[in-house]
Amino acid sequence: MLALQVDRTQGVAAAIDGTKRVRWVRRVEQVGYAWTFYPRAKRDSSGNIYLRYDPGRYPSVAVFRPTETGFTDLSSLPGKRYYLGRWYNSELLPVGKDGRHRINHHENTCNPMCAAANYRHRIFRWSGTDFVPVSAWQRGMGPRGL
Repeated sequence: MLALQVDRTQGVAAAIDGTKRVRWVRRVEQVGYAWTFYPRAKRDSSGNIYLRYDPGRYPSVAVFRPTETGFTDLSSLPGKRYYLGRWYNSELLPVGKDGRHRINHHENTCNPMCAAANYRHRIFRWSGTDFVPVSAWQRGMGPRGL
């Protein structure tokens, strides 16, 4: 079984096998983020591994799905030019009855302006191949009670 290791100072996520050989590497362009595994939530019953990262404004979630040769990040890591990943400004919800986590994604609608902090949120669940919405957008507080 492959283990996922993250070196935030080098901006690298790597899959390491039982013999300590690197099988897969993904460089994250923005180094220095506060990358951390969620406590007691490294892997849920779906096999996904969840990491929390914080680019300095909102806590965010990166999801890694094991493959035969390593992991896929399901487009959840930040891009090369910007710190926004798929689950930027999101939080991992506790494991449900099915043994899987859900992701609560927050969004500022910027209506009528961004400073108004008009937040909405939507919950996503693992479908077996990707995360899909399980709720319509709902009005609500942003992360950390903003």
